[in-house]
Amino acid sequence: MIKALEDYGPDAICIELPAESEHLFSALADADLESPIAFLCYQVNNANRFFYLPMAEFSPEFQAIQYGLRKDIIMRAMDLPAAHALISENFKLKPEASLNLHELNITRDPLGYLARRQGYKDTERWWNSYFEQWTDHHQLFDVIQELMTELRKISKGLDDEETLIREQYMRKVIGETLNLGVKRIAVVCGAWHGPVLTMDKIQSKKAEKIKNLKAVPIKCALIPWSYERLILNRSYSAGIESPVWSEALFKNPDTAIAYWMSKAAELLRQYEFNVSTAEVIDAQRLADQLAGLRELPLPGIEELIDAATTVFGQGSSSRLDIISQKLIVGHKTGYVPLSQESLPLVLEFKERLQKLKLNQFWVANPKEQLDLDLRKEKHLEISRFLYQSKLLGVNWAYERIVESKSLGNFHEYWSFQWSPESEMELIKTALLGNSIEDCISGLLSQRLDSERDLGILANSLEYSLKSGIHSFWPLLSDRLLMLSMDQQDVEILAKLVKPLIGSLSYGSIYQINLDILQELLSTLITKIILHFGEQSQRVNDEKAQKMLGVFIMLHSYFYHDSIKDNLELWKEELHKMGLNEFIHPLISGKCWFTLIDEKWAEEKDYLLQLEYQCNHVIDPQHTAKWIEGFLHSANGFYFLKDEVLKILDQWLCQLPEEEFKLVLPLLRRSFSKLTDSEIIRIRSRILNPVKNTQDQILQLLYDEERMKKVDQYYSLISEISSSSES
Repeated sequence: MIKALEDYGPDAICIELPAESEHLFSALADADLESPIAFLCYQVNNANRFFYLPMAEFSPEFQAIQYGLRKDIIMRAMDLPAAHALISENFKLKPEASLNLHELNITRDPLGYLARRQGYKDTERWWNSYFEQWTDHHQLFDVIQELMTELRKISKGLDDEETLIREQYMRKVIGETLNLGVKRIAVVCGAWHGPVLTMDKIQSKKAEKIKNLKAVPIKCALIPWSYERLILNRSYSAGIESPVWSEALFKNPDTAIAYWMSKAAELLRQYEFNVSTAEVIDAQRLADQLAGLRELPLPGIEELIDAATTVFGQGSSSRLDIISQKLIVGHKTGYVPLSQESLPLVLEFKERLQKLKLNQFWVANPKEQLDLDLRKEKHLEISRFLYQSKLLGVNWAYERIVESKSLGNFHEYWSFQWSPESEMELIKTALLGNSIEDCISGLLSQRLDSERDLGILANSLEYSLKSGIHSFWPLLSDRLLMLSMDQQDVEILAKLVKPLIGSLSYGSIYQINLDILQELLSTLITKIILHFGEQSQRVNDEKAQKMLGVFIMLHSYFYHDSIKDNLELWKEELHKMGLNEFIHPLISGKCWFTLIDEKWAEEKDYLLQLEYQCNHVIDPQHTAKWIEGFLHSANGFYFLKDEVLKILDQWLCQLPEEEFKLVLPLLRRSFSKLTDSEIIRIRSRILNPVKNTQDQILQLLYDEERMKKVDQYYSLISEISSSSES
C-alpha cells in the first residue's frame, strides 16, 4: 500500500470513511496511539444507533492516513455521512429488485461470488491466495478493476439503494477535491466501488442529484480495538483470518515465514514441547513447497498451519490447538491517548483507570486477576470505582465468588473481561452527564421510574452502597418498599433481601451508615417470616428446595450482632412450622435442626419429633426427606447420640424391602454431605456402641498409640522452643 502511494505521489487522498471521521485523522499522528483502533459513529440523542469501523496498523485506510499525515497532503473522508447512514428509512427503494438470483449473488457479495467460482468456501482465503501477496501493485490494481467492472456489467450496474447513494456521494467528494486544484488523487476504497469512481464516471455524472436524506446529530470518536475482534468481524472488510500473520507480512514480508515459525516453536517450548531449530527450518521449507503445489506465489496462513502441524505436531493438530489463539489471532489491544477523548465522563473514567493503575485490565484477555484488601485505603478506592463501573453499565469487572475466603471478609476477588463494546457502553452512559456521579444519578433516576424487578433494584442499592455513592439510598429504599408492599411471594422478596444482607455484612468495611439499610431489611424480613410458613405447605419437592434456600438466607440475617428485632417472631414461626404436618418435610427437618442447634428447643422434644417422623404410619419417603432437610448444610453431631441411632435403626429395620430400596438413594445423598470423620464416628457408634459417655471418654483417653503421638508432639515443640531461645 505505502509503496503504491509513494510511486504514485498523490496530491490528495480520498478514503472510504464517513465524512464525520475526517476531523479525527490528525489524531492518528499521536505517538502514544496504538493500533488496532476503530472509528465509532453514534447518534448523539440515541446511542443505541451506532457502528464501528475497525482498522489495524496494516489496514489500507490506516496506512493511507499515516502517509497523508507524513506528506502533509489533503485527506478527505469521502463516504456518506453517518448522519444519513444510521437512518435505515433513508434507503427504502429496491433498485436491484429486477435482478435475478445469479445477479443478486454478485451484488450482495462480489468477492464471495468469485471465490466460490474458484472452488473456495472462504472468501478471505481466496483473496489471500490470489491478491494479498501480489508484488506488482500496478498490475494488481488493473486486474481487480477489470474483475469488478465485468461483475458490475453482469449485474447491470444495479445495487441496493444505500450503496448507490454512497457511491454518488463518493463521486461528489472526489469532484470537490479536484476543484481544489489537485492533479493526482489516490482513492482508498473497497474493490466493488472502483469501477464507478474513475475520472470518466465522475465527469459524466458531475451534475447528478443526491436524494434528499434525513439526518440525525452524530458524533465520531476513536476507541481501542483488539485483534480478537478483527478476526470475528468478518462481515466488515477489516475482518481477517490471522491478525498475527498479517502483521508479520506488513512489518517484514521477506522474513515473515521465519518469524511465524519461530514464534510457533517458542510458544510450544513454553508448554514443554521439544522443538528444535532444524524442525523450524524444515517447517519453513514445507510451507514454501505447499505454496508451490497449490500454485500460490507465497505461503499463506493455511500453508503455515499445515506445515507446522506436520513438522511440530507430527501430523496431529492437538499441539497447535494449544497455541492457536496466540499464534493465529494474538492478544493485542489498541490504545487511544486521553488527549483524544472528547466526552467528559470518558475522560474522567480513563483518568481514574490510569490513577488506580487499572489500565492493564482495560484490555482484551488481561493476564492477571485482582485481589483487594479493603482495609487498605487504595484498595477500597479501587473497589468503589469498580462498583461505580457496574452502576454505569460498563460490564468489564466481575467480582469472583470464592467458596472459602481464607483471608477474611475484607477481601474481594475480581476478574476482568474487556471488549470494544465496553467503550460503547461507556459512551452511551456519557451522554447522560459530565461526571461519573452525574451519570450514575441519571441512570438510577431512570431505573427508579421504570424498573419493577426487585432483584435489579436491590443490586442497584448494593452497588450504590459499595461504590460510595449514597445519595440515592433513601429514594431506592422507598421505591423498594413501595414495590414490595403488594408482593407476597417470599422467593421474590428473598431475591431482594439477599444482596442487602450481603451489604449489611460489609457495612463497616465500606465505611457506611447502615441505618436506612437496617430499617428496610427489618420491614422486608418481617413480611418474609410471616408468609414463609404458609408458602411452604403442600408444595412439591422442586418448590421446597427453593424455599430451603430462602430459609438459609433468612436465618443468616440473624447472625449479625446488630440485629435484635424479628428474632422472637422467627423462633415462634420455627416452632409452628416444625409441628405443622402440612409443611414440606424438607423444611420441617431444617426447622428442627435450627431449633436444636440454636438451643431454642429441648432435646427431649427433638427426640419425640424424630420418633414421630420414624413412625411406621408415616410415609418412608416423607421421613427420608425430613432427614435430608435436617442434615442440609448441617453437621452430624445430633445423629451421634445412641437414642437417635436406635430410633433410625428401628425405623430402617421395620421397612419392607421395596420401600427400603426407594428411600436408600435419598438417605445416601443426605449422609454423603457429612464430613468423613462424622460418617466414621456414626458407623463406629453403630458397630461398637459405647455404654455410656464416661466409658467413651475413658476409652479415648486410654489409647497408648495416641498418647505416644502426643508425647512426640510436645517433645518436638520443646526442641523448637530451645533452638529459638539459643
